[in-house]
Amino acid sequence: MAAQAQFEYTTSDSESIVTGYSGPGGAVVIPDELGGKPVRGIADNAFSGSYSLTSITIPDSETFIGNSAFEYCYNLTSVSLPRSVIFIGDAAFRGCHDLTSINIPESVISVGDAAFSECSMLRSIAIPDGVTSIGDKAFSGCNNLPSITIPESMIFIGDRAFQNCTGLINIFVDEENSVYISVDGILFDKSQETLVCYPGGKPTDHYTIQDNVTSIGDAAFSGCKNLTTITIPDSLTSIGVEAFFGCGNLSTTTIPDSVSFIGDSAFRACLRLSKIHIPDGVTSIGVETFSNCRSLSLIIIPNSVTSIGEGAFSGCSRLRYMTIPDSVNSIGDRAFGGCSGLNRITLQDSLTFIGNSAFNGCHRLTNISLPNSLTSIGERVQQLLQSRANLFLGGCSNFF
Repeated sequence: MAAQAQFEYTTSDSESIVTGYSGPGGAVVIPDELGGKPVRGIADNAFSGSYSLTSITIPDSETFIGNSAFEYCYNLTSVSLPRSVIFIGDAAFRGCHDLTSINIPESVISVGDAAFSECSMLRSIAIPDGVTSIGDKAFSGCNNLPSITIPESMIFIGDRAFQNCTGLINIFVDEENSVYISVDGILFDKSQETLVCYPGGKPTDHYTIQDNVTSIGDAAFSGCKNLTTITIPDSLTSIGVEAFFGCGNLSTTTIPDSVSFIGDSAFRACLRLSKIHIPDGVTSIGVETFSNCRSLSLIIIPNSVTSIGEGAFSGCSRLRYMTIPDSVNSIGDRAFGGCSGLNRITLQDSLTFIGNSAFNGCHRLTNISLPNSLTSIGERVQQLLQSRANLFLGGCSNFF
């Protein structure tokens, strides 16, 4: 009874649910029963932030582990999951930095969003046949995980499931899986038309995407710090959100004319990327698409683009000159914020909207031509333009 007093729980006619823990930590064994009822699950946040917890043993009666149940139990090194568990909730073990291995029982069907994200010391995880889905960011930030095997039963892998797994070299897939396939340790959909994930720890500096690929998935190459060159085939039509985010050494890539969509933050923080040509089929440059590409000095925007999103080129400190084509009608908030080297920008008569702080931090900007077509300028943009005595405005008189 003394051990049971360490646990907070709720009961119903047939079961009890663990809702909290107030014990001294260390090696904790959850009892089979609480309040005279079998323990069926661990509620959301039940052990969250229990820094003194080093190991946990869960009874065979439990069927679920709730959202954030063990989140940020930094010193948790061992977890014993019974074969009765069916569902592992969102962020259930997120931030359990000292957890080095875990065996998911065969009873589990679903692993939630960010369930094991930020488990930076995780070196081994076994996903059994029977698991059908892995949520968004399920294993993101597991820096020491060298490989993972996708079972035959898996039909859904969420976005960014392996993002920032900088030690991941291979993703293997059971040959009988009907949805996914592995080619040289790289994860594709079964048709090999979508590249789902390129492991972040692969040691090669160059990769050529195979010719039949039409889509690069969200965050597919995110955090691949070894890659310097990526060759993209003419078959490609879509580049997903954060596709190359944080590829800090990527210096060379050519986007083919076949591409019509580039997602938000697709090339964000590609610190060594020096030039980029946007294909004619692209109609919008999304939020922070090229943000913090600090080496980017040349970018060509085609006449097909109608909008430039929030922060699209923010922090591109080596950009010197930009010509916005006459197809563009809006420039979003912070679009060129922090472009400290930008000294001239040419805007066309089609432009109707400039968002707030669009040019903040453009300390060298001395020449900008504002068209009379403008109907809205962000307040901070007006303040900036009015405060710069050496700034040649030209054109628009609607706001000054």
